[in-house]
Amino acid sequence: MRLRDYQLEATRACIEDLKQGYNPCITMATGTGKSVVICDLAAKLSSTYKKRVWILTHNVTLTQQNHATWEKNFSHACRAGVVCSSVRSPREWDFTDPVMFGTIQTAEE
Repeated sequence: MRLRDYQLEATRACIEDLKQGYNPCITMATGTGKSVVICDLAAKLSSTYKKRVWILTHNVTLTQQNHATWEKNFSHACRAGVVCSSVRSPREWDFTDPVMFGTIQTAEE
């Protein structure tokens, strides 16, 4: 998948802020590809910087959307798992995947 220039810039700026010790926040309008940017950032952090990445959302729908974007466009980068009882049984959870998708509520459990 080819990202748009503004999506690449969002990922680049976020990585630069992380390198400087900041906690970046990316704000993007509806329909501008937030899931794509999230997955691109996770892929780069996991593959290039060897970091484990958790992508947490406040609801199941967004977790499923982000994971579907990963599976469709970024699964070549590394394995990714889902930790969300509404999507996958807790017996199927694998915490060893470099990229993990889940809900904030599940992470709190």
